[in-house]
Amino acid sequence: MLRRTISLMMAAVLCMCILPASGFARENGWETGNSDLNIQNGGVMLTSGEDFYFVQEGIFVQNGEEVRALSADDAKNLNLYKEYIYYTIGQQVRRIPAQGGKTECVFEADNEITQLYVINGSFLYLSGGKVYEYSAKVKKPAIISKLSDVRGLIPTQYGNLCLTGDIFNYTLWAKDKQLLWGVSSCYTDSGYLAVQIDNENYMVSLDKLFSGFKASSDLLDYKIHGTVSLASVLDPDDANAVSEYNDNNELQCDFKALLREAGLYESKVSLMENDTTPVATVTPTVSEGQNNIVKRARQLTEIQWTPLEDITQWGYYGTFKAETTYTGIPYGQPVNSNGYIGYGVSIGTFASAVLDNTSKFYTSYSTYNKIAPVFSTDCSGYVSYAWGLTKRKTTYSLTDVAEKVGDQSLYSLQVGDCLNKESSHVVLVSKLIYDIFGNIIGVQTMEETPVITRVTDYGEGQTRSLASFQSYYLSNGYVIYRNPNRDSVTYTPNPAVPLDGETVVGQKEAVPKSQTTSFIGGKSVALSSDTQGAAIYYTLNGSTPTVSSTPYNAPITVNDTTKLRAIAVSGNFSDSTILEYTVKVPQLATPTVSIASGLNSGNLVSSGTQIKLNSINGATIYYTLDGSEPTSAGVVYTSPITLTQDTTIKAIAVAPGMKQSEMATAAYRIGVEYSITASAGTGGSISPSGTSSVLATGSKTFSISPSGGYAVSDVLVDGVSVGNVASYTFSNVNTDHTIAASFKSTAQLPFTDVSAGQWFCDAVSFVYAKGLYKGTAETTFSPDMTMTRGMFVTVLGRFAGLPSDLTSGIGLVTGAGVNIRTGPSTDTEAAGIISNKNTVVQVTSVSGDWYGVKYAAVTGYIRKDLIKVYNGNYSDLTAGQYFSPYVEWSALTGIADGVAGTTFAAESNISREHMCMLLYNYSVAYGKTLPATTVKSAFSDDSSISAEAKRAVYAFQQAGVINGMGDGTFLPQGTATRAQVAQIYMNFVNAVG
Repeated sequence: MLRRTISLMMAAVLCMCILPASGFARENGWETGNSDLNIQNGGVMLTSGEDFYFVQEGIFVQNGEEVRALSADDAKNLNLYKEYIYYTIGQQVRRIPAQGGKTECVFEADNEITQLYVINGSFLYLSGGKVYEYSAKVKKPAIISKLSDVRGLIPTQYGNLCLTGDIFNYTLWAKDKQLLWGVSSCYTDSGYLAVQIDNENYMVSLDKLFSGFKASSDLLDYKIHGTVSLASVLDPDDANAVSEYNDNNELQCDFKALLREAGLYESKVSLMENDTTPVATVTPTVSEGQNNIVKRARQLTEIQWTPLEDITQWGYYGTFKAETTYTGIPYGQPVNSNGYIGYGVSIGTFASAVLDNTSKFYTSYSTYNKIAPVFSTDCSGYVSYAWGLTKRKTTYSLTDVAEKVGDQSLYSLQVGDCLNKESSHVVLVSKLIYDIFGNIIGVQTMEETPVITRVTDYGEGQTRSLASFQSYYLSNGYVIYRNPNRDSVTYTPNPAVPLDGETVVGQKEAVPKSQTTSFIGGKSVALSSDTQGAAIYYTLNGSTPTVSSTPYNAPITVNDTTKLRAIAVSGNFSDSTILEYTVKVPQLATPTVSIASGLNSGNLVSSGTQIKLNSINGATIYYTLDGSEPTSAGVVYTSPITLTQDTTIKAIAVAPGMKQSEMATAAYRIGVEYSITASAGTGGSISPSGTSSVLATGSKTFSISPSGGYAVSDVLVDGVSVGNVASYTFSNVNTDHTIAASFKSTAQLPFTDVSAGQWFCDAVSFVYAKGLYKGTAETTFSPDMTMTRGMFVTVLGRFAGLPSDLTSGIGLVTGAGVNIRTGPSTDTEAAGIISNKNTVVQVTSVSGDWYGVKYAAVTGYIRKDLIKVYNGNYSDLTAGQYFSPYVEWSALTGIADGVAGTTFAAESNISREHMCMLLYNYSVAYGKTLPATTVKSAFSDDSSISAEAKRAVYAFQQAGVINGMGDGTFLPQGTATRAQVAQIYMNFVNAVG
């Protein structure tokens, strides 16, 4: 009981790691009985305060160390509302008091309820592909969506989201409006919808989905942080490996083991040179129980199966290809689907499911931890079955039913033992080879590992030596365990996987195998049998095939989705199990017609507009431009269609294995074009800028944005002022136009030595407003003071956004997604995460392999290998000077090299060419792009510019940041005043944004 309680507590912890802590939402009076992520995965768990409800052959609640059963119902879709647990059993909605009591039926639907949400006392549910609402007051379900064949339902406070389409290729709808295609999965999190498309993770604010959603602007990179951020859970700065950590009775998480079991971290060992001389061997007698353990493992290892459709492998590692025969059970951790083979799913059930591509094996996947076949097993499930255990164990709990072998030596191994590494992996010892002296010279292991079972031989005559075995297992934390009840392990032959020619009760003829080829408009299916001379009979009308059915003698042509049922008959065994192959020939979607380039206003387009036709990959599109209907003998679409006159496009699509699409039709008219030229002065921008084209009677809006410290002064349209507006729209355009914006400084300068009209006034206002400069005194700027190296690096650091409270002793984080830990260990929790490379932190202490750091309001620890720390590069730099942390930063980033390598000379004047080099190095380090807006023009004193500085100098010249001294010279070794540097910074900011 204690072990069971601890394991369930761990399950609750995992649930809270990936879901909101409460398990369901209460926002603005909108209350749901469970999270949509839980419901989408069967709704077999929910958490409320200290109570953790779960389904495991019944409904249970765990609180602290106490676990109580509430009902024997094998329930789904748990919801908690007003002290009641609501759930579904087939078509029924039932409820039971949250702390136990009498079960009662609330209502019954016409079809099985696949998803249920209790929202503010009403019931929103998915049944028969339609969305219903049931109110306790009305007591009659009502369809609330026009959609049919709905696969998923996600209610929000803004409306309902629905998923239609195929698994991992959904279409997302909001209030019956189609929004996104190709969605693999989605769920709500902290006011957002987390969406996976093409294996990429995105998020979108829920309110956006119901109010003018635009994928191009509203679909953002995934950055949601719930109770614990995903980045924190996955520890991106730590070594992770695949861990076999889940169990129906116990649950453990070790993300560091996940990558190791996935094969991304492999031990590198030396192989012994094998002597080619055969060695005499001895095979000792083992007990019947040991033989039975190996035979049970062989059942999982040697079963052959041929999928009728592609099946995604564990963690998207690859695909089990359709109509390809595989040997061994696939890897997975099907906890939520109760799909562990040998525990919840028999070997026979697996074999039968493979033969029917409408079975759960093809329509569902396990999504616990990582995606996997819905019927599968993991390493500890494999060993548990081989050992004949009545309940599946994990690498943690196997040790509770096993004996640890006293002598942890290769030579103490016996057949049937296992090598177990907690939180990582476990393998079975299936064979031992001895020499004539009784020494073990060979070891064979059997295991379940991604993506399928594996048998590995070590030792004499093998590519892997016993030294390799020792290094990988016994020297790498694995422990030898033995089943104390091994001699009681029994073995029952299985018709699905007969071993060694054994006679199996109920064994049937091998099932026919299919081989499908596609042609335009349909498919052809060839059938074969592994038994020579066996006859095959089939039906196409759904009836059961018998020897009186159609005999197979040639490939079967199918032009529409058809149920092909076939058997093989021979004189060896009884008739085979039926092959239940639904040959799918769906209709191809209508081609889409879109504008690839050019102007448009509805169906009015500019001459030269290019029209793009789209269909699925592999489809061929035929089209016409004269209004006639296209055929497969017509013109094939290969590139965008250029329009120069009024045109009607009609198109169809065809593809192998699919029916021809419906016809798409789009009519376009050519319109007259006009141009609008937009420009902006210093201190702001206009968008779009330059010359834009507009169709006759069309419209165009321009946005005017002042830079920091500036305001719009005036906007001239066709030379006439329209005032200091922030935007302007040209409507019903029927001629060419111009628009020009000017700006004025708004900074309130406290300096008595800077006044309006001076050439540097705007620049000083700009850098002062940006917080880049401070005065030399409260009311003095000192524009003519020469800029020192320390001053320049300080201003550059402020521009880079370094914290203003930095002191000497800083560090530079060298990677992205680095955790700040609460203690100097990866076993401690994450106090925060640093998202961007080259982020500066304050180093406060050293603890072993860790630095104590402060970043904004977060304090904690970062591993030494993830951070660079200033180590006294410059002999003339002392702590406490205003420029000290900024000089340290410039050294860590490589922005500045110092003088003669060992000094920085912060009080020395900075030369003009060094100023360019530092700015250029900063641009490279922080990914700033310098635009080339002018043509390079060599300065007359080019020969005086250092070779290492020329690239930077001319890059800034071409970007318009510098233009020399006005007489054709640059004066590379000359100095610059504070006013001149202010102008350069303003130009630099305007250039790089």
